Amino acid sequence: MYSSALRGPSAPDPQALLTELQALATENSDPAQAPLEGRVGPSKVSLHLPSVVGLVERCPECLHLLGAGNFSSARADAGVFSERWMYEVILGSGGVQQLGWTTINTRWTNEDGVGDNPRSYAYDGNRVKKWNLQKQNYGKEWEKGDVIGCCIDLNKGTITFYQNGECLGVAFEKIVTIHTIGRRSMDNSALAYFPAVSLSYNESCWLNLGHQPFLYPVPGYSAIHRLPPPVTTRAPHRRHLCACLLQLSMLAATRHQNQNQNQRSSCWGSSVAMAGHSSHGSGGGVGSEEGAGNGKAAGRGREVISGG
Repeated sequence: MYSSALRGPSAPDPQALLTELQALATENSDPAQAPLEGRVGPSKVSLHLPSVVGLVERCPECLHLLGAGNFSSARADAGVFSERWMYEVILGSGGVQQLGWTTINTRWTNEDGVGDNPRSYAYDGNRVKKWNLQKQNYGKEWEKGDVIGCCIDLNKGTITFYQNGECLGVAFEKIVTIHTIGRRSMDNSALAYFPAVSLSYNESCWLNLGHQPFLYPVPGYSAIHRLPPPVTTRAPHRRHLCACLLQLSMLAATRHQNQNQNQRSSCWGSSVAMAGHSSHGSGGGVGSEEGAGNGKAAGRGREVISGG
């Protein structure tokens, strides 16, 4: 995967080292940061608080919702306009809840929720109905603790629900998508569908938009929320980067040491040359003093050499 020039006990080629470091610096080793085709909104999905109608008590850490009003509704802050997606709802109670998908322009009231508008679709297992303006028989009775899978296929224009892993059949067909109208909008959020729920008073549920592995994953469907990649996928990059930095620092230290040695040798050589020139320039003096001067210069020269 990486350059062979970086392997082995010897110092690596500096240019190869820099090339590898630059490649690692620009490489996107975290798939959670990569853009998702067919999706709008943040990678870390939560509730879109401005969309809440009625009173909803929530626990942000686990996306637990409790209906505290007559009929309360909320949607996620990320939506999808192409491909196939799902999320799960774990029922905290078995009463009236409408779970499904809605567009960004849907407006709710304290009596109308998900499925009560033209561009929103819902399933309610308490009344065993599906909702899109009109109600129709669908599904089977649910109870507290059931896991409802909400799946949308925007390539085919269908919505399907699952109950504890059991497919309840296609609930809605021919929903409006960018594929059915034959064009892509400059603002895909206008045709995107967002996970959405409506709860009667004191009804509760947990939303799993992909924050945790699904209890009943449906093959071919993706989570809207992006889980961080396993640490093992990033560890080799980190180890390699640390090794590169270590080798680079050792190489820099060696070069710095060699430069210092060369500078010291150059300085001492200049001193010796200046001392010799000075002793020869005093030739008019007494012979014994000249000999002593030469001896001192020679002594200094030997000390520098041996010390080096």
